[in-house]
Amino acid sequence: MPRTIFYSKEFLYPKEYELALKEFETKIRMGEDLTPFMSDKIRNSAYDDLLLNDWGIYHFHLSRRFRDDGFVGRSQYQIFAFVTDAAFYMIQTYDHSDENLYCKQEMVRILRDNWPEITEKTHLQGVTELTEKITDSDYKVLRHEHISTLVELGENEVYWGMGGGYASNGYSISALRQADYTVRSLDAFQALIIDNVEAIGMAINKEAGEDLHYRRMGLRFLWLDSFDMITVCDCVSGMVIQIDGKKGRIRVCKGNEVFDKI
Repeated sequence: MPRTIFYSKEFLYPKEYELALKEFETKIRMGEDLTPFMSDKIRNSAYDDLLLNDWGIYHFHLSRRFRDDGFVGRSQYQIFAFVTDAAFYMIQTYDHSDENLYCKQEMVRILRDNWPEITEKTHLQGVTELTEKITDSDYKVLRHEHISTLVELGENEVYWGMGGGYASNGYSISALRQADYTVRSLDAFQALIIDNVEAIGMAINKEAGEDLHYRRMGLRFLWLDSFDMITVCDCVSGMVIQIDGKKGRIRVCKGNEVFDKI
């Protein structure tokens, strides 16, 4: 997905990494896959990026050397950025040897100073200050123990993490909420299908040009179009069924009417 790059006023990088940075920027603008520049730990489904889960900030290795597994070699400097579908906000580059590399509250301050519209969403109105000042070292200890806390940037400037925070096991709270909502949506769709199974069978007969009093169905989940709409396939007839839970509508059609549009 192509993205527009924005740079913070504080953004600096070592000159010897200029070519690597330019090549990385080209990949961002062209919408190329940036996974090879991320931590290779993402191959492990149990891995939790606590910086991302907490502050919504990604980190990328700044390197031109690619390993045999497709990832770039680990580099001395990393780029830290806030990423959306349309934009790539370059926060800063930091030396990998920094003791508190992933807990530098300066990153949140840079986001606030350059793009306040990003941090304003998690600005805690009416909270003047924390009862205890938290250093980057303190934050590192708390994050390691999966203890959520806040970032104080000044008087009346207290923020919750832009990433939504993490649960006590390190899982992303935003991801957990989305997973819970998805399960509830699927349960609701299942109930809607059961309640309308006879009408669905009749609609399949009509589309298939058959006159059957009874039809055996074998429904297979295809995808969630949204949390309000689901697409399933009847493996017996080959018909596709689209269910709009919000409007209470059920559409039955031939597969090519759906798949040809993908």
